[in-house]
Amino acid sequence: MGRVTYQKMANYWPSVPTNLSSTESEIEFAHKMNNTLKIVFSKTLEIVAWKNARLVKENIAEEISKMKQQPGKDLVIFGGASITKLLCNLV
Repeated sequence: MGRVTYQKMANYWPSVPTNLSSTESEIEFAHKMNNTLKIVFSKTLEIVAWKNARLVKENIAEEISKMKQQPGKDLVIFGGASITKLLCNLV
């Protein structure tokens, strides 16, 4: 995900499991979001504090190539048009 999406999601999902107004579905999804590895592509962020988040500031093509070599299936893009376009151009 890109910086903007990361900041919005990191401000929301970690608090969902303890929020009394959260639905069961939201809590279930929050657990998945909070426990899943998240790669954040940003040249401006200095740190990412959300559980299981890792910051990539440069060599994006190299990072994507490494991720595609790992076991597993699909990669999911959470973000706007600019990060989606960037990642699609690397495929």
